Amino acid sequence: MNVHTAGRRDAQAKAHITVLKSLGCFLILYIVYILASPFSITSKSFPADLTALFISETLMAAYPSLHSVILIMRNPRMKQTCQRILWK
Repeated sequence: MNVHTAGRRDAQAKAHITVLKSLGCFLILYIVYILASPFSITSKSFPADLTALFISETLMAAYPSLHSVILIMRNPRMKQTCQRILWK
């Protein structure tokens, strides 16, 4: 009985660690998005450097797409389905 319980706890711990990693990545991406948005907003109203505008817009666009990719790669079934779709 103890052998099965220990394995179950390891699986639960692994699942929780995976979720925490996903949340950590989400928070990092969200913070980058929040920090890039003022540059994007102010550069449209004031004459600004095109390089800063390009970088801020790229960072803001990366947030939703990278978050989706992280969620897909963390889930084995979705990862397998995505690979199957891309190979056809």
